[in-house]
Amino acid sequence: MGALAAVVDGYVTLDPTTLDDVTLGEEILEIEQSLRRLSAAQADRLRVFDARDAAVGDGLGSASAWLVAKTGNTGFAESRRAVGLGRDLPRVPLFAAALADGAITAAHVRTFAAAARRVGPDLAAAGEAPLLVEARRFDPAAFAKLVAHWLRRVDETSFERDEERRLTGRTFSLAQTLDGIWHGHLRLDPEGGARLHLALQGRAQKAGPHDDRSRDQRWADALVSLADEVLAFGQLPDTAGHRPEVIVHATQTDLTHDENPAQPGTARLDDGTPLTRQAFNRIACDSRWSRLLLDALSVPVDYGRTRRDWPPTLRKLITLRDGGCRWGNCPMPASACEVHHCTYWEHGGDTCASNGLLLCRWHHTCIHTRGHQIKLLPDHTAETTLPDGRTITSRPRGPTPALL
Repeated sequence: MGALAAVVDGYVTLDPTTLDDVTLGEEILEIEQSLRRLSAAQADRLRVFDARDAAVGDGLGSASAWLVAKTGNTGFAESRRAVGLGRDLPRVPLFAAALADGAITAAHVRTFAAAARRVGPDLAAAGEAPLLVEARRFDPAAFAKLVAHWLRRVDETSFERDEERRLTGRTFSLAQTLDGIWHGHLRLDPEGGARLHLALQGRAQKAGPHDDRSRDQRWADALVSLADEVLAFGQLPDTAGHRPEVIVHATQTDLTHDENPAQPGTARLDDGTPLTRQAFNRIACDSRWSRLLLDALSVPVDYGRTRRDWPPTLRKLITLRDGGCRWGNCPMPASACEVHHCTYWEHGGDTCASNGLLLCRWHHTCIHTRGHQIKLLPDHTAETTLPDGRTITSRPRGPTPALL
């Protein structure tokens, strides 16, 4: 172990900037193989340590608890995986030898070992050699799919039970905290997850080189844009006789303000969550408006007619004309876009095709919060002025086959 520590010391103290590209790449691969081999050696020792109940000598009840206590910063989940790997190695000798050679990862071993426990030693022994060939070729995720196919072939009943377990284990929760932020947890079966991923991935792509959103932020925006589309065009069931909708309360002051930051807005969601002026302006671009008169005690006394919105026919006309987001070369399709008033409706802008264009959620936010300005020229060219003064243009894409 002293010799091993000395070698490791030599590696970690070496300045990698002194290495040429070829040597650097070779050492990265050598270290990766060594890490795999060391994980096999550690697992093997943990197996013996666990079998001897050696942790009891230190007053601890299990090898995983001992590993957590002795290292001081190893999580229980990680320590249990390490101990579990040691227990799995004798059941899958060919995979254990390949891990010791650095040819596969610990994840490959865990995947096949879990399948071997289910099908029994005879079927596992018959399938180990051919599956090891695939483990050497494929990454752990792809290999797991191959093992699933093998399980379905050799033990279809067990595979169907697993499929039912994955389906019944689906869950989704969404709750709002006291500060107005929504938190959720999602767990889907393979088919359901694939369908949701397919619906979101096109909307979650970067809107251009200027798009500084993180991956998680893009996917969050994609989920909201999908909800926007369903609320606008989907056939949702009525609730108490009304179509589901997000309600925003605003005063006349909110509708006629002059963007004065010294005058805070009063707009709020129906649950009381306050909105910034920028968020209110963005929502106001593509919403229905109704007049609600209140008496001195804030009791509603009159609910007026809808006075402003993008009718379905006009929205369809703009969608067919633009074909997608009109911010430069943004690739977002029309289904992921909102209709924007170039001249705000509260500033006198009309609800008409010459004053409306499609913007994806990200670029709609840029217009309202990042100082971007966009206008629609008479020939339908969209001209966007960036905060630094640069100007970019886009032409309507026209009706795509998907829109038609």
